[in-house]
Amino acid sequence: MKDEPQDPNMAKAKDVIDRANAMFEQGEITRTYEILREVRDRDVPKDLHSRYFFLVLGVGLYGGGEPAHIKKLNRNIGFRFQPAMRYRLALRTGDLETAKKIRSQEDLPFDVTEDFGWSAALSCIWSGKRRMGLRLYHKRMHARNFGNFIPKGTEYLPFDGQNECGRVFLEQGVGDWLLHLAVMRRITKREDHIFLGEPRSEPFVRRYFPEAAFFTNGNMPETLKGQTMHGSGDYLPAAYLADNRFGAVPLVTDRLPGTNPVIGVCWRGGSAQNRREERRIPLHMFLDMLPPGFSYVALQADISPEEEEFLRRDGRVTLPNFDIRRRSFALFESISKMAGVISVDSANWHFAGLSQVPIYALMNKTVHWYWGPDADVASVYPEATVCSKSRVNRTELKEWCQGVVDLHKTLKTAHPGRVANSIMDRPVFVVGAPRSGTSMVTGALAACGLWMGKTIGGNRDNEKGFFENADIRERLIKPALKNLGVDPAGVTSLIPVDQLAADPTIRAKMLELMRAQGYDGKTRWGYKEPKLTLLWPMWADAFPNASWIILERDREAVVKSCLNTGFMARQSKDAEFWRHFINRYDDRLQALEEAVPDVTRIRTDQLADGDTKVLRDLATHLELTWDEKAVADFVDPKLFGRH
Repeated sequence: MKDEPQDPNMAKAKDVIDRANAMFEQGEITRTYEILREVRDRDVPKDLHSRYFFLVLGVGLYGGGEPAHIKKLNRNIGFRFQPAMRYRLALRTGDLETAKKIRSQEDLPFDVTEDFGWSAALSCIWSGKRRMGLRLYHKRMHARNFGNFIPKGTEYLPFDGQNECGRVFLEQGVGDWLLHLAVMRRITKREDHIFLGEPRSEPFVRRYFPEAAFFTNGNMPETLKGQTMHGSGDYLPAAYLADNRFGAVPLVTDRLPGTNPVIGVCWRGGSAQNRREERRIPLHMFLDMLPPGFSYVALQADISPEEEEFLRRDGRVTLPNFDIRRRSFALFESISKMAGVISVDSANWHFAGLSQVPIYALMNKTVHWYWGPDADVASVYPEATVCSKSRVNRTELKEWCQGVVDLHKTLKTAHPGRVANSIMDRPVFVVGAPRSGTSMVTGALAACGLWMGKTIGGNRDNEKGFFENADIRERLIKPALKNLGVDPAGVTSLIPVDQLAADPTIRAKMLELMRAQGYDGKTRWGYKEPKLTLLWPMWADAFPNASWIILERDREAVVKSCLNTGFMARQSKDAEFWRHFINRYDDRLQALEEAVPDVTRIRTDQLADGDTKVLRDLATHLELTWDEKAVADFVDPKLFGRH
């Protein structure tokens, strides 16, 4: 039996709809409509009407397409089709007659009628009737075109500002529930809340509500089943209806700046339900608008491999050292130490705003209702400066960058460092150019009781041992250098230290590795690593109360030692190369010396001459027990001079 010939109109329409649908699911509204216009309404076979109409009307909901065409299509569809979508579109286009007709249909499902209320709420908010719209805000929770956030087995109870039940589930995306928590903190009358949310929300909940109980969505206790719960978004209308403002409470009330005044940047925001094309600036154009003379760190959660490679080549924007997609609280802590954030509409506005970090908000055309009728992010986060995404002026942006960097520098003098909670927060870091005597000094300090963990033993290049903790080097130092796009060996390519942002994951990782090696927290611990010279700002932010020991040695002696040491000589056998190398390390060591409060510089040539007084003074400063004999046995001037 021969196959029947395929209808060419059907084939073409199906192809168009498939391609348009792919674009629509990515939030590419303009491209969706461009594809849809490859066919005319009347040429689309009836079997494909539902899919075709859905896409055309969906484009209209996002403000795309030709308004007259979409309004006419929505009015003239002659069958019962997507009443919730069509009702919202009718309100959006001002077609109240069609809206009434759709709303008057009989036997509509409950989630559709609730969606009518949700659409009415948004329509009121968008048209400036904010209080009226917020009174209908609770309709979202059962609306067809809203997320299904109500935990299974519980019942949604809207919070009206009076009937607080103490049970709350977190709804929507990260930026949303962050704002919800910040507003809730201002108006709640209780501290004994029970929260349900995704795992990454827990640290934020515990910071805002230390006495609350928290459970992940997949681990709801039996005691909550059958109970009523508020949605976290309920606190937005409750706050606004009380006194015409959200009044978000910052999560950081006393800013502790990072070592470097870096500025976070994000050029693309929005999820699939947003019109993504409005919340992005092509990367090459975004980089072109960034003023020179400042250090930038990418806050983009979904950087593509192509973008990453582009950033590496460009060199002006550093990538963070941790996975910001999985470490939301670490991202928040990192942003809280930045000088400012330049970003399109994304969760970064909330991270920065709740840290009281200045925001240069690149506002898109279709403004989220959070920012009020004046599209002003400062109405929620006072530190924000709003600029239309399509009208960025580089001169004005440069002035803003200079202002936030200057402010960051004043914060540095106002906050010399946190008080150490325990001796675990007071490590000793030994740094310097390779072959400067770091192993000799660290070995002497270890002989006086400095806990070093499992370190690398000796060989012909370092007969008494390197005193480097291989686990930390291989699992933290080298990966950090690699993540930053430079040589993991710390020789052939280096990253400017003023481009390094705080990495809040370092402290926990360091202490975890030390505990795994038997550290009990009763004595001071140390880590020796010449390559830490290249990363010191990140470790200084993680351990602001650390003691830093900078070691220096006669430059030509270091050059000679590099040429005579196998693993160094493999990098280069050119003495001039190593002289330049030492210069670059010296620049970083000088910056370290000027930045950290507890730093000691020692010339190891003195030790080679048999003068151990400097070590005795250092041991006293570090609260170690001086052991003259052990140090004398370890420090061998003959060995030091041999390499």
